[in-house]
Order: sequence, then structure tokens, then C-alpha cells
Amino acid sequence: MERSERYTLLDFIRGLAVINMIAYHLLWNLKYLYGLELPWFGTMGTHIWQRLICSSFILVSGFCLALGSHPFKRGALVFGAGLLVSVVTFVATPQAKIIFGILTFIGSAMIITGALKSLFKKIPAFAGLILSLILYILTYPINTGIIGGISIPKGLYRGYIATYLGFMEDGFYSADYFSIMPWIFLFWAGYFLCSCINKSKIPNVYIKPVNAIGRQALFIYLIHQPVIYLVMELIFN
Repeated sequence: MERSERYTLLDFIRGLAVINMIAYHLLWNLKYLYGLELPWFGTMGTHIWQRLICSSFILVSGFCLALGSHPFKRGALVFGAGLLVSVVTFVATPQAKIIFGILTFIGSAMIITGALKSLFKKIPAFAGLILSLILYILTYPINTGIIGGISIPKGLYRGYIATYLGFMEDGFYSADYFSIMPWIFLFWAGYFLCSCINKSKIPNVYIKPVNAIGRQALFIYLIHQPVIYLVMELIFN
């Protein structure tokens, strides 16, 4: 987003999401990489917590794309950052490697949305918002092979392309996995939401440390896991 178009509420939401993400990944590392007993972590409550964090990122990313410009350039940058994360985790922590993580998804969603921008301009914003939310709900269980309550036979899809789209093949594992479906529909919900609201009525929310973190969300995402991992290594090993 250009400086003149920056809304402090978006920075604040993104900053809160980053803080929660760091806390979540810290606890994940402690339990699954270092064997600390955290019986409550991994329950439905922490699953909802993780989904709220990621959903915040995705909705805000879609909203901001509608405000800004250069979707292909921005998408390529974020997609490239996602590839970097994949390469680093393959080498450094193969037991927790990331394939098709949230950055890869958001970068892909930006590029796809940029390609469809002229089409989206023809769709009434409220209709686009409602349709996006409906499609998100219908495709939410797609990773288990179900769309709209209908089970899709496993034999109809296989390989990384299918997994990238949402039809996860047997044996696939990633510590952070966000396929194109269902999440692109949540991204589009954020995109259309931007046109549904009066921008002048977006409240000004500014807590300096939180907003500063929100403005540097991509950079912090890239460095937070290596920093956490290094600190944990120093403590435990």
C-alpha cells in the first residue's frame, strides 16, 4: 500500500496477527521440536487460534490488494519469499519443512487476483463478498477431499499441482499448508469487502509498537522462525 493510502487499523490488525503468530510458533517449536509437555497445545482451542491468525492475514491481504496497485509485482515478491521459506526449512528443519505455506498462497492469490481484476470490476462488491464467503464455506474441507458435502474420489487427483490447488494427496506433509482453495475465497472476501465499506469511516487505531510490527509483517515473518529456532537451540542444546 502507498503511504497516502495506509490505514492504521489494517496495520494494527496485521501487527496483532504477527504477535500471535510468533507466540503460536514458539509454542509449536517447544512441543513438537523440543518435546516440552504442553497437553493443551494441539487441542481444538489452539487450532481455532491458529486459524484466526491466518484468516486475519488473508483477509487483510485481500483488502490491501484492492487499495493498492502492482498486484503482479507484489505477488511475485511474496511468492518468492514463500519459496525462500520452503528452501530454508527443507535444509534446516526437514522434520518441519514448509511446502505451500501461507506466503506462497498469498503471493499466488495476489497474482491470480491481478489477472482477474478486470472481471472483478464488473461484479457488484456486496455480491462478490457474499459469493466469496459461500465458496469459502463450501470448499473449506477440500483438503480432506470434500467439496460442498460431496466426496471427491482420490483417483481423480494426485501430485503437487493437485495439492497446491487443495486436493491434498496421500502422504503429503507440510508444517504450514495453505492451498489455493479454500483460502483464495477468503482472500477475495477481503478484496470485495474493501469496496463495500466507506473508507473515510475506518477508525484510526494506533498503538506504536503493534502498528510498527504490522508495517513490517513480511520481514518479521521471514526472520521470526530462524530467530526462535536459534534461541531454542542455545537454551536446550
